[in-house]
Amino acid sequence: MTQGEGHRAFLTPLGLVHGRRGRARSKTRAIWRLLNVGDEEMDVAYISALSALAGSVVGGFTSTLTTWMTQRAQSRTTHRAHEITRRQDLYRDFITAASKTYGDAIASSEPQLADLVALYSMISRMRVLSEPRTVSCADRVMGTIVDTYFSPNRSIRELRDLIKAGVGIDPLKEFSEAARDEVGIGRGA
Repeated sequence: MTQGEGHRAFLTPLGLVHGRRGRARSKTRAIWRLLNVGDEEMDVAYISALSALAGSVVGGFTSTLTTWMTQRAQSRTTHRAHEITRRQDLYRDFITAASKTYGDAIASSEPQLADLVALYSMISRMRVLSEPRTVSCADRVMGTIVDTYFSPNRSIRELRDLIKAGVGIDPLKEFSEAARDEVGIGRGA
């Protein structure tokens, strides 16, 4: 055999490959042998079958990927909704307990330690779950309640005057706004 003899080109799915007769050049050629495809020609039915198989694989992969992405997005949404609900419950409980304790502090100089400890417990839970702005507002509410216990008791008439003046009677306003911003209530869609 001279140098130019025996060389020929054969068709693979990856394109035209040049090589010597009888020598396996790649894994692709071994696949063609298993399929009994000759070196010189390839049956059109094999191309059609392989194309259908490749299309099925791509379609299956795409379907699986889409399902996975949808499940992941739903899981994130569910987790986020659960976290918001936990925060809403905590803020509701804090607002209720702080309002009751503040009302008690206005009318009495004797702090109820169990109520104060419960408020501190809720603030500690907020430190784990909430944004720093909300926690600092809760700390200020707590400070206001403690300071109110050590200030002179107020009469009903003094409370009415404070309400009319709009000062000093709503220590939870800033906290409520911070909590609302954090959980996203009242935002436009």
